[in-house]
Amino acid sequence: MNIEEARQQLDNCESKLDYEELVEFATFETGETKLRLYLSATFRKRCKKKKVWKSKAFFITLKNAKYGLDPLEARSRGGKDGLFMLDRNFSPKNAMQKKVFDQFMDKPSSSFAQIVKELNLSTDKVKAVRIVSHHMRLLGIYQRIENVDTIILVDFDNTK
Repeated sequence: MNIEEARQQLDNCESKLDYEELVEFATFETGETKLRLYLSATFRKRCKKKKVWKSKAFFITLKNAKYGLDPLEARSRGGKDGLFMLDRNFSPKNAMQKKVFDQFMDKPSSSFAQIVKELNLSTDKVKAVRIVSHHMRLLGIYQRIENVDTIILVDFDNTK
């Protein structure tokens, strides 16, 4: 998927986010598995608030989902584009951890419970992930469902 294809697909999804919490953006072939990427209304709201929705950096990062999650390099050592796990126990706690864990997964008033129920996810198996580019990180939750990696984007981080 190139940037123009991502832009068209986002345009197709955007109106649905006005009345649905969750919209499937795309399914990527990532080697031996598939990756199904969802956008949440929460994600769109947070991106629009900080004026990164549909920005060039946004699309550059979004298309990096195509790399999939490499189980041999699930943790990023820095300086590499792709899809990586977020660790709850990293210290000191960074902005990405606060956004995904404190302000989403652990916050009772977030849409986490609704998303888990809608996609029939197992709360204890949901992991936090980030799609990385040199411009920003798109933050989400992840679970493998029937050999398909499922990611729901819920926030972003563009701090340096």
